Amino acid sequence: MKKILKESVEEYWECKRCESDSISKYVSVPCPRGSCDALLMGDLIINKMIRFNKTNWVYYSTPESKKINLKEIHPSGDILNELVFDSWSDMVTYVIQNDIIIIEESGNL
Repeated sequence: MKKILKESVEEYWECKRCESDSISKYVSVPCPRGSCDALLMGDLIINKMIRFNKTNWVYYSTPESKKINLKEIHPSGDILNELVFDSWSDMVTYVIQNDIIIIEESGNL
């Protein structure tokens, strides 16, 4: 499951003399000393996304209930979420919308 945080906008600078830009983490552009040839070229639009991939998702169904269960399991073995769906297509829709990678109860992909 992933979570997209609010996008932020930062200024984008390029300096031909330093051959650097504001994306680089090694050089500060524009130069903080004040004598810089950097030009403001535009804006950077940054979307920050957190992908929660430390958990495993498993599904199973029981013949008696005819429901499909989807569980999110933390690496420690604790169950974080357990969802119940009426049909296979409902579960598949949820999985696609939330970018979930599921594995079977047996551990096979």
